[in-house]
Amino acid sequence: MVAGSDGSRLTKALQDVCLCLRERLYGHYPKTSFTIVADTPENLRLRQQSELQSQ
Repeated sequence: MVAGSDGSRLTKALQDVCLCLRERLYGHYPKTSFTIVADTPENLRLRQQSELQSQ
């Protein structure tokens, strides 16, 4: 099957619809992002303390 410009436009339209639905369903949730914490002496101490308490 050869995809012509109509197929490409249909694919793009479906992607746009999916994106719109996803934004409507999940738009009120904050985007998850990760924060890198530096290995300062205080953070190392806190990590060790947490590990000891979890045992």
